Amino acid sequence: MVEAKTLFEYKQYLLATDALQRSDTELSGLPTRISEGSREEKDMSSQKSILSDAMQVHMATLELMKKQLPSEFQWTPEKAAATNLSIGFMLDTSIQLRQKLSNELHGSK
Repeated sequence: MVEAKTLFEYKQYLLATDALQRSDTELSGLPTRISEGSREEKDMSSQKSILSDAMQVHMATLELMKKQLPSEFQWTPEKAAATNLSIGFMLDTSIQLRQKLSNELHGSK
């Protein structure tokens, strides 16, 4: 998430969208890892609290980025075809993922 935010700030939109997708992919695995820890009878309450707080910060950051960044951007490299980046859609998807995770973390305490 930090990498994506930094790259967006420097208008490196192609790299930023890739970093955001990688962040989303990693976060998608959190419920499984938390469940595994619980199955191993580990106390996951502090980790859930930390993650829940982090999801709130992520969502606030993504909402701010959504206001500051273009919704669509056409990335045109020098010697290759242009790529249309749906930045607004990606940010919405990332926000929804974090909201879902936050809800799951609150529901499983």
